[in-house]
Amino acid sequence: GFFSASKTTIWKHPAIHSFVQNKFYFITKGSCIITIDGTTYTANAGEWFFIPSGTPHSYEKKENTSFEKYWMHFDFFPNSDLFHLTELPFMVKVPQNHAVYPLFERFSKLIHSQGFAERLTVKSILFELVAEYIKLAKPDGISINKTNDERLDKIFRYIDKNINRNIT
Repeated sequence: GFFSASKTTIWKHPAIHSFVQNKFYFITKGSCIITIDGTTYTANAGEWFFIPSGTPHSYEKKENTSFEKYWMHFDFFPNSDLFHLTELPFMVKVPQNHAVYPLFERFSKLIHSQGFAERLTVKSILFELVAEYIKLAKPDGISINKTNDERLDKIFRYIDKNINRNIT
């Protein structure tokens, strides 16, 4: 599928694994441990993690602590390595009251909706979240060379051509 998401408070998966989709983990309360590509983070409230598809990672709750997070698994386009081309950091800090808080909340409420308008809204929120992550990670923006620009055009043409289908 295109994506899945939820808000969770109990969470442990200490084994290293990789996943076929990209992931976002946004810690909203407390802290936990996240290891991404060999680097271990003590993930605290207000920290947002991006794990590109295929990246080895593990995660677990710290002993005697509680935490809360939003999580998302998502693809953009079939076989897209868009994020590998951008070299985004695995973690950004999110200021309090930043726009991503209500975006994650709204996304998690709409993710299981079956209505056409709601599904479009979910996809648009995902794009907003990706744009916000990029802004927080690279405030000056990310340049994409001409070759990648043509590739993005091809991706957008595919979406336009298949807009009536369920694109996974």
